[in-house]
Amino acid sequence: MRLIGTFVIGTFLLSGCASTAKIAVSITHPAEINMTPYKQIAMGEFSGSKGQEFADALKENLVNDNSFKVVDRSQLDQILGELKLSQSDLADSASSRAKLGKLLGATVLLTGKNIESSYSDKTTYEDRTCTRIISQKKSEEYPCKQYTRICGASNSGSIDVVDVQSGQIIKSRRLKGGYSLQTSAVDAIPACEDRSDVEQKALAGEVAIFLRAIKPWSETRSIAFIKDGAIPILEEGIKTAQMGDLKEAANIFQSAAASAETNPAVKPASVAKAYWNLGLALEYSGDYSQSLAALKKAYMIKSSPKYLAEQSSVQQLQKEAGKLKEQGM
Repeated sequence: MRLIGTFVIGTFLLSGCASTAKIAVSITHPAEINMTPYKQIAMGEFSGSKGQEFADALKENLVNDNSFKVVDRSQLDQILGELKLSQSDLADSASSRAKLGKLLGATVLLTGKNIESSYSDKTTYEDRTCTRIISQKKSEEYPCKQYTRICGASNSGSIDVVDVQSGQIIKSRRLKGGYSLQTSAVDAIPACEDRSDVEQKALAGEVAIFLRAIKPWSETRSIAFIKDGAIPILEEGIKTAQMGDLKEAANIFQSAAASAETNPAVKPASVAKAYWNLGLALEYSGDYSQSLAALKKAYMIKSSPKYLAEQSSVQQLQKEAGKLKEQGM
Protein backbone atom coordinates (compact mmCIF):
# COMPACT_ATOMS: atom_id res chain seq x y z
CA MET A 1 0.00 0.00 0.00
CA ARG A 2 1.28 3.45 -0.87
CA LEU A 3 -0.08 5.57 1.96
CA ILE A 4 2.64 8.13 2.59
CA GLY A 5 4.17 10.05 -0.26
CA THR A 6 6.80 12.71 0.18
CA PHE A 7 6.74 15.12 3.04
CA VAL A 8 6.55 18.77 2.10
CA ILE A 9 9.81 20.01 3.51
CA GLY A 10 9.61 23.47 4.98
CA THR A 11 6.05 23.14 6.23
CA PHE A 12 7.09 22.89 9.86
CA LEU A 13 4.69 25.55 11.09
CA LEU A 14 4.03 26.79 14.56
CA SER A 15 0.48 27.84 15.28
CA GLY A 16 -1.02 29.73 18.19
CA CYS A 17 1.50 29.98 21.02
CA ALA A 18 3.90 27.41 19.56
CA SER A 19 1.89 24.51 20.98
CA THR A 20 1.53 22.54 17.75
CA ALA A 21 3.67 21.73 14.73
CA LYS A 22 1.95 21.01 11.43
CA ILE A 23 3.46 18.73 8.82
CA ALA A 24 2.04 18.03 5.34
CA VAL A 25 1.85 14.44 4.13
CA SER A 26 0.63 12.96 0.87
CA ILE A 27 -2.00 10.23 1.18
CA THR A 28 -3.15 7.89 -1.57
CA HIS A 29 -6.81 6.84 -1.62
CA PRO A 30 -8.23 3.86 -3.53
CA ALA A 31 -10.36 4.15 -6.64
CA GLU A 32 -14.07 3.54 -6.22
CA ILE A 33 -13.82 0.65 -8.69
CA ASN A 34 -11.19 -2.06 -8.57
CA MET A 35 -9.82 -1.75 -12.10
CA THR A 36 -7.12 -4.42 -11.82
CA PRO A 37 -9.13 -6.97 -13.88
CA TYR A 38 -9.20 -4.58 -16.83
CA LYS A 39 -6.37 -4.06 -19.28
CA GLN A 40 -7.77 -1.27 -21.42
CA ILE A 41 -10.35 1.48 -21.57
CA ALA A 42 -12.48 2.17 -24.63
CA MET A 43 -13.76 5.72 -25.17
CA GLY A 44 -17.38 5.54 -26.32
CA GLU A 45 -19.83 8.26 -27.28
CA PHE A 46 -20.14 11.37 -25.09
CA SER A 47 -23.25 13.31 -26.08
CA GLY A 48 -24.13 16.90 -25.21
CA SER A 49 -22.57 20.27 -26.08
CA LYS A 50 -19.65 19.60 -23.73
CA GLY A 51 -19.47 15.87 -24.36
CA GLN A 52 -16.55 15.86 -26.78
CA GLU A 53 -14.58 18.34 -24.65
CA PHE A 54 -15.09 16.15 -21.59
CA ALA A 55 -14.09 13.01 -23.52
CA ASP A 56 -10.93 14.66 -24.89
CA ALA A 57 -9.82 15.81 -21.42
CA LEU A 58 -10.55 12.39 -19.96
CA LYS A 59 -8.65 10.59 -22.72
CA GLU A 60 -5.66 12.93 -22.39
CA ASN A 61 -5.43 12.23 -18.68
CA LEU A 62 -5.67 8.47 -19.14
CA VAL A 63 -3.06 8.43 -21.92
CA ASN A 64 -0.62 10.59 -19.96
CA ASP A 65 -1.12 8.51 -16.83
CA ASN A 66 -0.17 5.35 -18.76
CA SER A 67 -2.16 3.11 -16.39
CA PHE A 68 -4.33 1.67 -19.16
CA LYS A 69 -4.23 1.11 -22.88
CA VAL A 70 -6.78 3.54 -24.33
CA VAL A 71 -8.95 2.65 -27.33
CA ASP A 72 -10.09 5.98 -28.76
CA ARG A 73 -13.37 6.79 -30.48
CA SER A 74 -12.14 6.23 -34.05
CA GLN A 75 -10.67 2.82 -33.18
CA LEU A 76 -13.86 1.84 -31.39
CA ASP A 77 -16.05 2.91 -34.33
CA GLN A 78 -13.93 0.76 -36.64
CA ILE A 79 -14.39 -2.26 -34.38
CA LEU A 80 -18.12 -1.58 -34.09
CA GLY A 81 -18.36 -1.37 -37.86
CA GLU A 82 -16.81 -4.82 -38.16
CA LEU A 83 -19.39 -6.10 -35.68
CA LYS A 84 -22.19 -4.22 -37.48
CA LEU A 85 -22.96 -2.27 -34.31
CA SER A 86 -23.31 1.43 -33.55
CA GLN A 87 -22.65 3.63 -30.52
CA SER A 88 -26.39 3.73 -29.85
CA ASP A 89 -26.40 -0.08 -29.73
CA LEU A 90 -23.82 0.08 -26.93
CA ALA A 91 -25.82 2.66 -25.04
CA ASP A 92 -29.09 0.74 -25.19
CA SER A 93 -28.21 -2.95 -25.35
CA ALA A 94 -26.31 -5.10 -22.85
CA SER A 95 -26.10 -7.88 -25.44
CA SER A 96 -24.38 -5.52 -27.90
CA ARG A 97 -21.86 -4.56 -25.23
CA ALA A 98 -21.23 -8.22 -24.47
CA LYS A 99 -20.66 -8.86 -28.19
CA LEU A 100 -18.02 -6.14 -28.17
CA GLY A 101 -16.52 -7.65 -25.01
CA LYS A 102 -15.84 -10.94 -26.75
CA LEU A 103 -13.58 -9.08 -29.14
CA LEU A 104 -11.96 -6.56 -26.78
CA GLY A 105 -11.57 -8.84 -23.76
CA ALA A 106 -10.89 -7.31 -20.33
CA THR A 107 -12.05 -3.79 -21.17
CA VAL A 108 -14.23 -1.10 -19.67
CA LEU A 109 -16.20 1.24 -21.89
CA LEU A 110 -16.72 4.87 -20.86
CA THR A 111 -19.77 6.66 -22.23
CA GLY A 112 -21.37 9.99 -21.40
CA LYS A 113 -24.91 11.29 -21.81
CA ASN A 114 -26.20 14.87 -22.09
CA ILE A 115 -23.02 16.52 -20.84
CA GLU A 116 -23.77 20.22 -20.61
CA SER A 117 -22.43 23.31 -18.85
CA SER A 118 -24.53 26.23 -17.62
CA TYR A 119 -22.96 29.63 -16.99
CA SER A 120 -24.02 32.28 -14.48
CA ASP A 121 -22.81 35.83 -13.87
CA LYS A 122 -24.40 37.81 -11.06
CA THR A 123 -23.43 41.20 -9.61
CA THR A 124 -24.82 42.67 -6.39
CA TYR A 125 -23.93 45.79 -4.45
CA GLU A 126 -24.13 47.19 -0.93
CA ASP A 127 -24.21 50.83 0.12
CA ARG A 128 -21.30 51.56 2.43
CA THR A 129 -19.18 54.35 3.84
CA CYS A 130 -15.66 54.49 2.46
CA THR A 131 -12.60 56.53 3.41
CA ARG A 132 -10.29 58.33 1.00
CA ILE A 133 -7.01 60.13 1.59
CA ILE A 134 -7.03 63.88 0.97
CA SER A 135 -3.47 64.58 2.06
CA GLN A 136 -0.85 63.10 4.37
CA LYS A 137 -2.73 64.41 7.40
CA LYS A 138 -6.29 64.40 6.20
CA SER A 139 -8.86 61.88 5.06
CA GLU A 140 -12.60 61.96 4.59
CA GLU A 141 -15.51 59.59 4.54
CA TYR A 142 -17.89 59.37 1.59
CA PRO A 143 -20.82 57.19 0.50
CA CYS A 144 -19.81 54.37 -1.81
CA LYS A 145 -21.03 51.11 -3.27
CA GLN A 146 -19.32 47.76 -2.67
CA TYR A 147 -19.92 45.58 -5.73
CA THR A 148 -19.62 41.79 -5.55
CA ARG A 149 -19.58 39.69 -8.69
CA ILE A 150 -19.88 35.92 -8.83
CA CYS A 151 -19.38 34.16 -12.14
CA GLY A 152 -19.31 30.41 -12.53
CA ALA A 153 -20.26 27.32 -14.46
CA SER A 154 -21.98 24.13 -13.35
CA ASN A 155 -22.05 20.78 -15.12
CA SER A 156 -24.77 18.25 -15.77
CA GLY A 157 -25.03 14.85 -17.43
CA SER A 158 -23.87 11.37 -16.51
CA ILE A 159 -20.99 8.97 -17.13
CA ASP A 160 -21.30 5.19 -17.29
CA VAL A 161 -18.47 2.71 -16.73
CA VAL A 162 -19.35 -0.54 -18.50
CA ASP A 163 -17.76 -3.98 -18.26
CA VAL A 164 -17.88 -4.92 -21.93
CA GLN A 165 -17.44 -8.66 -21.34
CA SER A 166 -20.52 -8.89 -19.14
CA GLY A 167 -22.30 -5.94 -20.75
CA GLN A 168 -23.14 -4.59 -17.31
CA ILE A 169 -22.81 -1.02 -16.04
CA ILE A 170 -20.48 -1.22 -13.04
CA LYS A 171 -20.54 2.48 -12.18
CA SER A 172 -22.80 5.37 -13.09
CA ARG A 173 -22.01 8.88 -11.94
CA ARG A 174 -23.99 12.07 -12.37
CA LEU A 175 -22.04 15.24 -13.05
CA LYS A 176 -22.88 17.96 -10.54
CA GLY A 177 -19.68 19.89 -9.89
CA GLY A 178 -18.64 23.32 -11.05
CA TYR A 179 -16.36 26.29 -10.62
CA SER A 180 -17.06 29.83 -9.46
CA LEU A 181 -15.06 32.97 -8.85
CA GLN A 182 -16.03 35.86 -6.57
CA THR A 183 -14.52 39.32 -7.01
CA SER A 184 -15.31 42.69 -5.48
CA ALA A 185 -14.62 46.37 -6.13
CA VAL A 186 -15.66 49.79 -4.84
CA ASP A 187 -17.76 51.99 -7.14
CA ALA A 188 -17.03 49.79 -10.13
CA ILE A 189 -18.19 46.49 -11.56
CA PRO A 190 -15.34 44.02 -10.88
CA ALA A 191 -13.83 41.98 -13.66
CA CYS A 192 -14.34 38.24 -14.06
CA GLU A 193 -12.52 35.54 -15.99
CA ASP A 194 -13.55 34.86 -19.58
CA ARG A 195 -16.58 32.63 -19.81
CA SER A 196 -14.66 30.00 -21.77
CA ASP A 197 -12.00 29.83 -19.06
CA VAL A 198 -14.62 29.46 -16.34
CA GLU A 199 -16.38 26.65 -18.22
CA GLN A 200 -13.06 24.93 -18.94
CA LYS A 201 -12.09 24.98 -15.26
CA ALA A 202 -15.50 23.63 -14.28
CA LEU A 203 -15.13 20.76 -16.73
CA ALA A 204 -11.52 20.03 -15.69
CA GLY A 205 -12.64 19.79 -12.09
CA GLU A 206 -15.40 17.39 -13.09
CA VAL A 207 -12.94 15.20 -14.98
CA ALA A 208 -10.65 15.08 -11.94
CA ILE A 209 -13.55 14.05 -9.69
CA PHE A 210 -14.69 11.35 -12.11
CA LEU A 211 -11.18 9.89 -12.39
CA ARG A 212 -11.32 9.05 -8.69
CA ALA A 213 -13.85 6.38 -9.64
CA ILE A 214 -11.33 4.47 -11.76
CA LYS A 215 -7.88 5.51 -10.47
CA PRO A 216 -6.31 5.80 -7.00
CA TRP A 217 -5.82 9.45 -6.14
CA SER A 218 -3.74 11.48 -3.72
CA GLU A 219 -4.29 14.42 -1.45
CA THR A 220 -2.08 16.45 0.86
CA ARG A 221 -3.18 16.42 4.48
CA SER A 222 -1.85 18.54 7.33
CA ILE A 223 -1.26 16.69 10.59
CA ALA A 224 -0.62 18.53 13.85
CA PHE A 225 1.77 17.17 16.44
CA ILE A 226 1.58 18.73 19.91
CA LYS A 227 4.49 20.24 21.84
CA ASP A 228 4.64 20.24 25.60
CA GLY A 229 7.30 21.87 27.76
CA ALA A 230 6.94 19.12 30.36
CA ILE A 231 8.18 16.55 27.80
CA PRO A 232 10.97 18.26 25.81
CA ILE A 233 11.83 15.10 23.87
CA LEU A 234 8.57 15.49 21.94
CA GLU A 235 10.28 18.20 19.88
CA GLU A 236 12.93 15.70 18.80
CA GLY A 237 10.21 13.37 17.58
CA ILE A 238 8.50 16.21 15.73
CA LYS A 239 11.74 17.21 13.99
CA THR A 240 12.29 13.59 13.00
CA ALA A 241 8.78 13.47 11.55
CA GLN A 242 9.48 16.69 9.64
CA MET A 243 12.48 15.03 8.00
CA GLY A 244 10.17 12.30 6.71
CA ASP A 245 10.97 9.44 9.12
CA LEU A 246 7.65 8.77 10.80
CA LYS A 247 8.66 5.32 12.01
CA GLU A 248 11.63 6.70 13.93
CA ALA A 249 9.47 9.57 15.17
CA ALA A 250 7.03 6.96 16.51
CA ASN A 251 9.89 5.27 18.39
CA ILE A 252 10.80 8.59 20.01
CA PHE A 253 7.18 9.35 20.93
CA GLN A 254 6.78 5.81 22.33
CA SER A 255 9.79 6.27 24.58
CA ALA A 256 8.62 9.75 25.62
CA ALA A 257 5.11 8.51 26.48
CA ALA A 258 6.35 5.54 28.52
CA SER A 259 8.82 7.71 30.45
CA ALA A 260 6.27 10.48 31.09
CA GLU A 261 3.64 8.02 32.26
CA THR A 262 5.88 6.82 35.11
CA ASN A 263 6.99 10.33 36.08
CA PRO A 264 4.70 11.77 38.79
CA ALA A 265 5.91 15.28 37.96
CA VAL A 266 4.31 15.08 34.49
CA LYS A 267 0.59 15.83 34.44
CA PRO A 268 -1.83 13.41 32.73
CA ALA A 269 -2.72 15.97 30.06
CA SER A 270 0.93 16.08 28.99
CA VAL A 271 1.15 12.28 28.90
CA ALA A 272 -1.94 12.24 26.67
CA LYS A 273 -0.21 14.58 24.23
CA ALA A 274 2.70 12.16 23.94
CA TYR A 275 0.29 9.32 23.10
CA TRP A 276 -1.48 11.59 20.59
CA ASN A 277 1.80 12.23 18.80
CA LEU A 278 2.56 8.51 18.87
CA GLY A 279 -0.86 7.72 17.43
CA LEU A 280 -0.41 10.22 14.57
CA ALA A 281 3.07 8.97 13.67
CA LEU A 282 1.86 5.37 13.61
CA GLU A 283 -1.29 6.25 11.67
CA TYR A 284 0.56 7.94 8.83
CA SER A 285 3.26 5.29 8.66
CA GLY A 286 0.56 2.63 8.16
CA ASP A 287 0.60 0.87 11.57
CA TYR A 288 -3.11 1.21 12.21
CA SER A 289 -3.66 -1.24 15.05
CA GLN A 290 -0.90 0.30 17.16
CA SER A 291 -2.10 3.79 16.23
CA LEU A 292 -5.58 3.00 17.51
CA ALA A 293 -4.13 1.64 20.73
CA ALA A 294 -2.12 4.84 21.28
CA LEU A 295 -5.07 7.13 20.53
CA LYS A 296 -7.34 5.14 22.82
CA LYS A 297 -4.73 5.48 25.55
CA ALA A 298 -4.59 9.24 24.98
CA TYR A 299 -8.38 9.44 25.24
CA MET A 300 -8.45 7.35 28.43
CA ILE A 301 -5.96 9.70 30.04
CA LYS A 302 -7.57 12.91 28.77
CA SER A 303 -11.02 12.65 27.18
CA SER A 304 -10.45 15.18 24.40
CA PRO A 305 -12.92 14.96 21.47
CA LYS A 306 -9.94 15.32 19.15
CA TYR A 307 -8.38 12.10 20.46
CA LEU A 308 -11.66 10.27 19.88
CA ALA A 309 -12.30 11.69 16.40
CA GLU A 310 -8.85 10.71 15.15
CA GLN A 311 -9.65 7.07 15.81
CA SER A 312 -12.28 7.26 13.06
CA SER A 313 -9.63 8.61 10.68
CA VAL A 314 -7.37 5.65 11.47
CA GLN A 315 -10.18 3.18 10.86
CA GLN A 316 -10.99 4.82 7.53
CA LEU A 317 -7.37 4.71 6.37
CA GLN A 318 -7.13 1.08 7.50
CA LYS A 319 -10.18 0.23 5.40
CA GLU A 320 -8.75 2.09 2.41
CA ALA A 321 -5.42 0.27 2.84
CA GLY A 322 -7.19 -3.01 2.18
CA LYS A 323 -8.78 -1.64 -0.99
CA LEU A 324 -5.45 -0.23 -2.19
CA LYS A 325 -3.87 -3.65 -1.73
CA GLU A 326 -6.62 -5.18 -3.84
CA GLN A 327 -5.93 -2.54 -6.48
CA GLY A 328 -2.24 -3.44 -6.59
CA MET A 329 -0.95 -0.40 -4.72
